[in-house]
Amino acid sequence: MKKIFSVLLITTIVTTLGSPVYASSQNPSDLQECIENTMFYNNEYRLFNEFTYQGMEINLLPETTITKEEALIKYKEAYDYIAGKASVLGIVPDLDNYEFQQYVKGYAIPTSTN
Repeated sequence: MKKIFSVLLITTIVTTLGSPVYASSQNPSDLQECIENTMFYNNEYRLFNEFTYQGMEINLLPETTITKEEALIKYKEAYDYIAGKASVLGIVPDLDNYEFQQYVKGYAIPTSTN
């Protein structure tokens, strides 16, 4: 049984190593053009209409357009609160810090069922 499995495994590995890999017919600049053509602005957000790329329906999430400095001013109380809690845990409270970003996302989860 082990010999059969070994032969099958080796055969699979050898046949997949010779498999050709093809690049996409559309290049990244085509995708960027599609994104830019569907983009529009609404107050502090950059929004995107759904579009099709390489036969797939693409729906992008909204992006904020405010800067880090504007966010720190506008959401100062929330930042100070979460930064204090993060510091106690040894997380550097900087909006560019990935660990802090993940910690902040934890506060976005609803805590009630109402």
